[in-house]
Amino acid sequence: MGMAARGRAQLAVVLKGSLYVARCTIAGSLAYTAANVVGLEHPVWASVSALVVSQESATGTYGAIWGRFLGTLNGVMAAVSIGWVGAALHLSLALQIAAGVALCAALTIGRPHIRVSLWTCPVVLATAAADAHPALVAISRVAEVVLGAGVGAGLALLMEGRYGSRVSFATHACRRWTGSSATRRDRKIGGKS
Repeated sequence: MGMAARGRAQLAVVLKGSLYVARCTIAGSLAYTAANVVGLEHPVWASVSALVVSQESATGTYGAIWGRFLGTLNGVMAAVSIGWVGAALHLSLALQIAAGVALCAALTIGRPHIRVSLWTCPVVLATAAADAHPALVAISRVAEVVLGAGVGAGLALLMEGRYGSRVSFATHACRRWTGSSATRRDRKIGGKS
């Protein structure tokens, strides 16, 4: 590999990393602002969701979204169920959290992508103990997650997704800025090797 090709490869790595930093920065602050504007009770969870789903590639981001949604639904369903039973049996919050985490842990064995339920359940139970009924808190958490994950996905689509999976934004930008119209692989595919 010549020096020019090595330089282009290094530039592509730097551009891809910079794109990821920009997406995370924008996603976190935009999700928080949007959650505040629509009046969600704890907008920080929208920001956290946007950051949790933000991965270095658009494909990774889209995959993380489903885990975030399913894990959140798992956690809120466990919290609402445990909260209802806990209230009927007059269980302490600590026992409710223990039961909820045990249930969520059992449901996530072998499913690391939905382990967000392990902290969603206690967050819903603890917030409900201080603020409102677990079902109302659960609805709020789901709204925050959907908003945050939507912001993360939207930015991935806008900033990287339009270039498709074969050519990343960084590679496209590197080719544009360096005047290189094709990589060695592209030339081989086109029969010009």
